[in-house]
Amino acid sequence: MHTSLSAIIKNIFKPGFVEAFTLKSLVRRFSVELSGVCLDVGCGSMPYKQFFNQCESYVGLEYESDIAKKSFSPDFFYDGVTFPFESDSFDSLVSFEVMEHVDDIEVFFSEIVRVLKPGGKMIVSVPFCWMEHEKPNDYRRYTKIGLERYLEKKGFEIELSRKTTGALYSTLANFVIVLRSKLRGIFSYLADILILPLTLALHIVGFIEWLLESDDDSYTSTIVLAKFIGVP
Repeated sequence: MHTSLSAIIKNIFKPGFVEAFTLKSLVRRFSVELSGVCLDVGCGSMPYKQFFNQCESYVGLEYESDIAKKSFSPDFFYDGVTFPFESDSFDSLVSFEVMEHVDDIEVFFSEIVRVLKPGGKMIVSVPFCWMEHEKPNDYRRYTKIGLERYLEKKGFEIELSRKTTGALYSTLANFVIVLRSKLRGIFSYLADILILPLTLALHIVGFIEWLLESDDDSYTSTIVLAKFIGVP
């Protein structure tokens, strides 16, 4: 009970709480479509692994860096170019909030289509209207349409696609994040308390848009479930 209360208190101060909640909910919803041996590319701490228990196995792959070695415990590291697996090794694949951090996206996707079996399914998510993060390794943003078209060109058939939030949330979230950052420079972490009313309003707006399944032109992220038909 104490742990749950502590988590709730901690989350109410986070401007990105609703984005994290909606993305997690959609990952859970889409996850039932995957099976067999699943590869998580750019796995980090593998925060969604628990949703893929139906898979035969779940393999975490992370880019080899000093930070990653200290922070994560994937099953495999790779050099940023070649995945350490034979071709057609995986029945399914996931990659969450990774594509924006990949320097050479064409090389990255050539490896994805190499190791994923034809007919295999993939879940991928990317940010759109969201602050730069993990700088200097933040290179791109995708619209929902842009992501779908890119995957289709790589030989995927789109089965499900969803925006995580709506226009009001995405606009207010970036405002609150910038405001908090600037106020922290003056008031340190007291700034989080000063802007708490704004943050709570942000949460309310975000959850309302989520319940209404908003399909606005401004949103924080996109998540897609796609089936690999084969390289065009």
